[in-house]
Amino acid sequence: MIHKAVPLATSWRVNDSYFQHEPGWVQPGNINFSPAWFQQGHEVRNLYANYYTASYFPQTSNPLEVSLDLCNPIGQEFIRDTTTSSALLGAILSIIHPEQYRAGMKFLQRLAAEPELVHKAEILKQILTIWSSPFGVMTVISNRDTPYHRDNGSCYSWYDFLMPLGKGKHGRLELPGLGLRYKYDPMTLVAITGRLLQHGAVCDGDRAVIVYYMRRTVFEELGVQEAGWSTTYDLFANLPATNAFDFEI
Repeated sequence: MIHKAVPLATSWRVNDSYFQHEPGWVQPGNINFSPAWFQQGHEVRNLYANYYTASYFPQTSNPLEVSLDLCNPIGQEFIRDTTTSSALLGAILSIIHPEQYRAGMKFLQRLAAEPELVHKAEILKQILTIWSSPFGVMTVISNRDTPYHRDNGSCYSWYDFLMPLGKGKHGRLELPGLGLRYKYDPMTLVAITGRLLQHGAVCDGDRAVIVYYMRRTVFEELGVQEAGWSTTYDLFANLPATNAFDFEI
């Protein structure tokens, strides 16, 4: 049974009650990989008025930095090992949401052009040689149930990618607002507008999931324009014009 997230002093994402562990299973936990993000809990933004233009400009009280897990050589090796799969998921994103894909590429291009915008710039330069995903963050979650929630750090129009792995079974992903339930076993891929749609997931057995997503505040900080909604025109505009009955035998 999937439950609503219970308000706690600490995030439900690291609450022990949602993690499961049996002898021989992968250690439960979360690992975050990002070439540029704000430390958890430090996405504080100050607004100050420009009296000449009567507009507001966001400023951050903390610099962008390479995530701690990605500074670890073991974490970097994991990113190398997932280069092909991450690039493939990027190709899928370019088809189902071309504008979000382009925003992700602009994010990477901005980092490559001005690495000094990020604390630990020398590490960032190394990371950019192996980071093949247009998404700004990869989070690996092992042996944790996910209560109903929304991903408020994203944008309403952005997709998150969920890729379950391992030996889990009877997994399901639920969207209670739509009354929908999906099979959510390893070797499947889900693209979901995680801020718009409340969702939760459970699974039996030893398993993990890789979540690919983007942070709105990071894109704002780098001046990358937020991607709008994906449309049916986006899905079909770039397909080659073909006639199903135009063939030769």
